[in-house]
Amino acid sequence: MDRDGTWQKECKRFNADEKYQKKSLNGDTLDNKFRAVWAPELHYIKSQKNWFIVACMNNSKTGKGSFILKSTTGLPEGPYINIKGNESKPLFPNIDGSLFEDEDGSVYFIGHNHYIAKMKPDMSDLAEPIRQIKETAYNPEPYIEGAFIFKHDHKYHLVQAIWSHRLKDGTETYCPKKDDDATRYSYDCVIASSDNIYGPYTERYNVITGGGHNNLFQDKNNQWWATIFFNPRGAQAKEYTQTCRPGIVPIKYENGKFSIDSTRNL
Repeated sequence: MDRDGTWQKECKRFNADEKYQKKSLNGDTLDNKFRAVWAPELHYIKSQKNWFIVACMNNSKTGKGSFILKSTTGLPEGPYINIKGNESKPLFPNIDGSLFEDEDGSVYFIGHNHYIAKMKPDMSDLAEPIRQIKETAYNPEPYIEGAFIFKHDHKYHLVQAIWSHRLKDGTETYCPKKDDDATRYSYDCVIASSDNIYGPYTERYNVITGGGHNNLFQDKNNQWWATIFFNPRGAQAKEYTQTCRPGIVPIKYENGKFSIDSTRNL
């Protein structure tokens, strides 16, 4: 993939004493205002017998938004083209798009954090207006991203990424009164479950501390795994010499909930 990639491989770096024309989103020395593709996912949609890529553009000068591409050959390597719904505009005007195919072949677009819409049977566009998922919210509800839905044990499971905070008094929480970078600790994976894809969903529970914005999947032996990338921001990342790397974590499902399976090796 790196050999064939058409992206900009050499990042533009700024020296510490340089003046920024645009402030870095992450406060680091890499210019995050380049036009970039974020959070790509590759899905095989069984009802279409075809591969689809769902991804988003970052908050660059030209704006942000999510889009879906379909393979013109039925092969995962493509080539890929825009579906009709995003030929001239984003399918969804925000980041972190995803796809979910139900057991009856119905396909849904999942957007950013709390949004969903059913796709047309031919996957050419949305079949209905984007609607908000019914959730059991935190109080106050913090910023959430990286939504992903899958189905298991007759339940729909909504996966989301959220920052935990360690406050000055030692309290750990997902819903501080103020979203302060100084108190951010870990970028976590949380899950909530529902009998209906639109909700209402149960209270969220932690699955992977530091493993937010991911997908869960089963291998050919029906063992569960979760992808991770280890967000380099937050105090937890400073405890490790290496972050921001792709990986997988063994997961188990017991008593209606998912958790890390520490008894399994990779």
